[in-house]
Amino acid sequence: MSTARVILSYPWNEGDAGRKQPPPEQEEDVFHQKDYEWVLGDELAQTAKLELREDKDIRNQTLRQFREWINKNQDLHRCCTDANFLLRFLRVKKFSLPMAQQMLLKYLNLRQTFSHMLQNLDVLSSPVHELISSGYIVVSPKRDKQGRRVIITTAGRFDPYKFKNVDMAKAHMITYEACLDDEQTQIAGFTHVGDVADVSAAFITLWSPTEFSTIVKWGEIHNSLEELHKKVDPQVLPKEYGGVMPLSQMTDLWMKELISKRGQLLALDDMKLLSNKGIMTRKNNNNNIYGGLNGIAGLPGSFRRLEVD
Repeated sequence: MSTARVILSYPWNEGDAGRKQPPPEQEEDVFHQKDYEWVLGDELAQTAKLELREDKDIRNQTLRQFREWINKNQDLHRCCTDANFLLRFLRVKKFSLPMAQQMLLKYLNLRQTFSHMLQNLDVLSSPVHELISSGYIVVSPKRDKQGRRVIITTAGRFDPYKFKNVDMAKAHMITYEACLDDEQTQIAGFTHVGDVADVSAAFITLWSPTEFSTIVKWGEIHNSLEELHKKVDPQVLPKEYGGVMPLSQMTDLWMKELISKRGQLLALDDMKLLSNKGIMTRKNNNNNIYGGLNGIAGLPGSFRRLEVD
């Protein structure tokens, strides 16, 4: 078994798809947002302040600026301006607005570049519904001591002769998108437990050697449940791994949660990136450096609050 802190990268490579003015209803979304209300309690607020540099003033200011930037950006079509969605990007970038904007662009570009894996995230579509219902990937209803959600995968429940790597990718993306919709998870994060005891050679060949080796390097290897329990609280694990709740019950609860968020996940496909020209790559970032202040002037937002750990 292995435990891993989940890391996502955002490659991008997309040509100009043309420009289009955002629809009128998008402007309504931007300028008629309900006031954000913090409901997560003082302890999590302290964590957000300490680890993410988040407080009420910074949060409200960056949300307003983020929405204004989206409304004016002609490369974005029907981009979600909901506070919960935008905070996903602001929090992971510790409220550096320029970095959050870049991450949003790369996120949208990634979804379009790998649309066969990252779009149409329908939990009720076959074979994804069958794969998740099998218990291959499930999120524990109990959080760990750090307040994180625990994602559990059982490789032996993935039949490589029945399912494809696209099905696997969609099952994982549905899981991650649903988890990141939760504000506590945005702040506390999530952890991953994977049982690879029954992995076959056919399972491994679903991915290239480089991809598979990267996955393995993410985690710690445990040869027994006793070793695993030293890193992961048994209370968050299925009964089959020393916990209390059977995996089948966890799977049923997780499926109900996913179905409740089905509309939100499908609505992500409404967002379009019409051009990737605004994405900062290593090449055009170097051009900005050698071009003097012209490149810096093109970046929206303020760098005054940007701190480096």
